[in-house]
Amino acid sequence: MRILPVLAVLLLATPAAAQEPFASRVLDAHNSERAAVGTAPLTWSEPLERDAQAWAETLARKGGGLEHADQRGQGENLWMGPANAYSVEQMVAGWAAEKRYYSPGVFADVVQSGNVVGHYTQIVWRSTTEVGCAVARAAENEVLVCRYGPPGNYIGKTAY
Repeated sequence: MRILPVLAVLLLATPAAAQEPFASRVLDAHNSERAAVGTAPLTWSEPLERDAQAWAETLARKGGGLEHADQRGQGENLWMGPANAYSVEQMVAGWAAEKRYYSPGVFADVVQSGNVVGHYTQIVWRSTTEVGCAVARAAENEVLVCRYGPPGNYIGKTAY
């Protein structure tokens, strides 16, 4: 019966964010960026999550290199970093950090400065309504794959 008090202490010592389900944490990270620019919140998609999991595992088996899948009808963001070093919120924040290079208007994947903005714009793309993400381990690294529906980042269109 001593297990219960120890378990209670361990649960209390665990950061609240780590106890929250993965999907909620990813969704909150995306939706805070969307709220900042006035786009509607995303909803979680289990089919997109399954597709993201399959691709994350494929990338992990390939040794952790990042390459976009040949998916149709889905947007995609990829992230890789040292295993257990970053929270999912920090992973999404890495994509969102591209907003400093983005000037609202007609979309171009790479802005005049040469900086990539497509990860950020996919997060906030107005017509995107759902997301599903998954993480897989690749040797010493973790791979995060997020899939979006409908996809965004259409050249010549506006993100929001």
